[in-house]
Amino acid sequence: MRTRIFRILPLLLVLAGAGCARNTAGIDSSITAWADGGDIVVKNHTTRPVYYMAVDQELLAVMLWAPCDDPETCESIPAGGAVRIPRTEIGGVRAETRVVAVHAWHLVPEGAGYAVVMVGGAQVEL
Repeated sequence: MRTRIFRILPLLLVLAGAGCARNTAGIDSSITAWADGGDIVVKNHTTRPVYYMAVDQELLAVMLWAPCDDPETCESIPAGGAVRIPRTEIGGVRAETRVVAVHAWHLVPEGAGYAVVMVGGAQVEL
């Protein structure tokens, strides 16, 4: 029994440490996002631009939204790039905001427009 505990202990320590990390990986790690001095930094790990939205997590629960589907007007992060989102530009942010939701997607040409393909999301504690 003791041998099993010692084999599992390193894994539990790694998992516990990952749970405390400030950097929040997105779905399949296409993006990462973290807080930096009240702002949010989002890094694009893909080889194409990603389009994004950052909003107070509590507001996201009650708002109706659709991803922007016009590459000329959508906020974007270049391939392999990063963007700093000032606190004042985070949707619905308030003094008491503690968590910001970040969603990211690709726009893929389809017919006369673009199709939205979600690539990541993160929850960032401020």
